[in-house]
Amino acid sequence: MLPSPRENNRSHLNATRPNILVLVDDYEEGCQCSTKNQTTRPFPWRVDEELSKSISKKAAKKEAAKQEKLRRRQEAALASAASSIAIGEEEDPLAAKYGNVPLYELQSKEETDLSEWTRVGDLSEGLKDKEVLIRGRAQTTRAVEVQVRKLHCISKAMPTLPINIEDAARSEKEIEEALQAGEQLVRVNQDTRLNYRVLDMRTPANQGIFYISMKLAV
Repeated sequence: MLPSPRENNRSHLNATRPNILVLVDDYEEGCQCSTKNQTTRPFPWRVDEELSKSISKKAAKKEAAKQEKLRRRQEAALASAASSIAIGEEEDPLAAKYGNVPLYELQSKEETDLSEWTRVGDLSEGLKDKEVLIRGRAQTTRAVEVQVRKLHCISKAMPTLPINIEDAARSEKEIEEALQAGEQLVRVNQDTRLNYRVLDMRTPANQGIFYISMKLAV
């Protein structure tokens, strides 16, 4: 029995078509199509997903390293604070030989004999290997070396001065000239000078007045 013309056309088409094998994965997972002659690349979103996974792993490693450094710093700070507290709690056996004099010790004290005290200017080689009591200040180099056994502060100076001696030494004329030139200078008022008279007396003008008064008195 001879085949019909339609069947002949079908067999002719099947013979002329190339033998192609197509493999299709799930569309949502991404697909990869392959034939005997060529293979297509994965879809872009699959590549982006793999790249984002690698980047997230690197970021996680960096974050873990950062947290580890922070933990080590915190442990070192806690250890340092604990050691400082432990040192502060320990009693100093030499605490009675230095430091600030408590207020209750200054309120009632017997007057000491001034002959027992030695002026800084009277220190010489003749006092070698002797114990002396010194009260004063030394602004220049001396010929002797003093080994301190006890040192106490009677009146502690303020950490910041209320007025600057340089500002207090300016005259009103200098301040007015600076204002005309557009400069802003500090003006020390009279009440501030009177409240801190000890600092005001250190200005060159007051020192000159005291020097002239001393010469006239002599």
